[in-house]
Amino acid sequence: MPPGYWETCFSGDLAQLIRQGVLVVYPVSQLFPVARVNLRLRALAETLTVSPLPVDLFVPSLVKACRLAAEAVARLREEAASLSGASGQHPGHLVVTELAPLLAGVLKVSRAKRKACRDALEAAIQEALKDRPPTQLILSVDAGLSKV
Repeated sequence: MPPGYWETCFSGDLAQLIRQGVLVVYPVSQLFPVARVNLRLRALAETLTVSPLPVDLFVPSLVKACRLAAEAVARLREEAASLSGASGQHPGHLVVTELAPLLAGVLKVSRAKRKACRDALEAAIQEALKDRPPTQLILSVDAGLSKV
């Protein structure tokens, strides 16, 4: 599927996150129909109007964006399976990026507290995805890979 094809499949908050560049939907190859969505954390934080942005105000937006991203991956998998005739055998991939720039720049977390804050944000991401649609989802947070 070419870039831009998927945007017509989404509406509401999900479409808005795509338009804002918070969620990036990657083209799906017919050879390897893997649904892949990138959640850009710094871009998400920049949609919020509070500056500086406290972590506790960011987390609810993060949780909502993660759930919407997982919904996007599930829809992409369904659509790719129907177009290719495959049965959704490939897992979806949610890539969460910009965590380090978020911590240092937008959230302005001190160097001493970054690891604890990073761990808390990663836990919030995992928690948000525990009730995801019943599809296999590979989660990558920055460079780490884990099955959710």
